[in-house]
Order: sequence, then structure tokens, then C-alpha cells
Amino acid sequence: MPSVIEADLSALLWQPNTFPGSDTFNQLIVTGFIIFWIGLTGIFFNRRLVISILLAVELTLLSINLLMLTFAAAMEDLVGVMFALYILCVAAAESAIGLALIIIWYRVRRTVSVQYISLLKG
Repeated sequence: MPSVIEADLSALLWQPNTFPGSDTFNQLIVTGFIIFWIGLTGIFFNRRLVISILLAVELTLLSINLLMLTFAAAMEDLVGVMFALYILCVAAAESAIGLALIIIWYRVRRTVSVQYISLLKG
């Protein structure tokens, strides 16, 4: 007989209808891949501003999180959810450090253009 704590925990877990082959599962996978593709094209084809490259990197990280959470929900695995939270923390730290570097770079060079990035060499 399950204890009261186990019964309450199973009732609180979100169990969507995302098994492989369902419409929700397929829509989440396609959405994740589209967002990932937008992020990759933003990284490779936008070579003017550092801020837009940073936003494209964030898009790729968020799409990876969406895919990881989709597969974690499909396999009913909490390790995937914990790993997705870890990726979110790393993405937040990366964007904070990146924005701080961009602010310092703008104060020194008065531009955030990528063409002057070779001037950062020591």
C-alpha cells in the first residue's frame, strides 16, 4: 500500500499526453527544431552585432531545453527535467556575463559591432 506522501506526489506530477506518436509530442519536437534552426541561422548569418548573436545562442539553448523536457515527459524521467534546469542556469549565467562584457566593450569602443572583435586580442 503506498504511503500518503507517495500518493500526493504522484498527483502533483504533471503527466501530459506526450507519448511518442501523439500530436502533442510531434508538435513540440517540430517547434523545438524550428527554434533551434532559427538560432543557428542567427549565429551564422548575422555578423554585425554581438547582441543579436547572444540572443541567437539563447534561442538555441532554450530550444534544447524544450526538446529535453519533451523527451523527459515522454519517458517520464525526472533526470531530464533536472538537467534542463541546469541548462537554464548555465544559460542565465552566460547571458549575464555576455551582457556585462558587451557593456564594457561599448564603453571602450563606442560600438558593439563584430568587425572590431580582433582588437580584443591582448
